[in-house]
Amino acid sequence: MNKQRVIDAFMENKPCTPMTEDETRFMFNVLLSKDPEFSKEITELDKESELYKHFEPLIKGFQMQIFLKRLEHLTSLRITFGAFLIIATHLENAGSAVMHAFYLHHKLPVNTLVNTVEVATNLFPWGFFSDEQLEKIWDAQKVKVDDGLDECTCYGAQDNLLDYVETWKKE
Repeated sequence: MNKQRVIDAFMENKPCTPMTEDETRFMFNVLLSKDPEFSKEITELDKESELYKHFEPLIKGFQMQIFLKRLEHLTSLRITFGAFLIIATHLENAGSAVMHAFYLHHKLPVNTLVNTVEVATNLFPWGFFSDEQLEKIWDAQKVKVDDGLDECTCYGAQDNLLDYVETWKKE
């Protein structure tokens, strides 16, 4: 398995696309909010709260669920509602969701609670991934003949290294 190729693609394509004015405003609103729901782990939200109901269509969106399920099943990371909302604005499709989940997994220590401060200071201090960067990362993670995946466990499409459980294992 050539997991290093995926890691190298992320290292060569560090997120550096500045946020738009709206994204910046949204991030600061979440960071400075006094509502305790934004600091809760997303799995611990009160599903009857007005805030949850407002964002429920986003949370239950296809690519958002892919992102959350990858974190839940393939990592030891947990994420706050606020951090999820900030990242969710950049999850445009299933591939983007998987790549962002892997980026968090690779960048952070095990058992990290990803919160809004972590997102702003450690994960995306200079901006987010551009479409071009995500395309390069996606291309780099495509399975090649010499990747030796015969004994590996696939979680999704067999032509993506990010769909193999072994790619997500920490060494």
